[in-house]
Amino acid sequence: FLARLGFPGLTRTGEVSGDVAGSSDLQGRAVGVVRGWTLFWDPMMFIPADARGVFEDSIWSAQVDRVLAELSCTNRIYSFLTEGTSSTHGFSWYAGGNRRRMRLWQEGEIVLEDGLPLPEEGSVVVEDWDEEGRLFMLLEALTGIAMNEVLEQTHEVYA
Repeated sequence: FLARLGFPGLTRTGEVSGDVAGSSDLQGRAVGVVRGWTLFWDPMMFIPADARGVFEDSIWSAQVDRVLAELSCTNRIYSFLTEGTSSTHGFSWYAGGNRRRMRLWQEGEIVLEDGLPLPEEGSVVVEDWDEEGRLFMLLEALTGIAMNEVLEQTHEVYA
């Protein structure tokens, strides 16, 4: 899985809580499972060393986007990124072998969008919530996983 996403040769180095897995303090990449959904965390946002193809027509590199679409032939995939310093937030939803929806916003402005809005998106538009909060609400709406479940789950770290 890690090699297909463009990260070959990583080895297991330990375990962290879900809170650490989703933080910029993570040293490496973390993988965990909650309610049958695989969670994969990378503080470097899966950006490849050459950084080409990122944010052109996807929130991910071309390789990561392609692999997520392939994996969605037999699974549904919700992927998101949130970066507070630049106020950049986005998500992609894959199903049936295709990216069905993608949205990226920065400083509150939509900078990249593809696909029809998901019905679940309407349930997460709350005036008082910031973009990051909406991503976590959408995680729950699409997968049934509450953020507190993610934070409590142990994740394996690979570096």
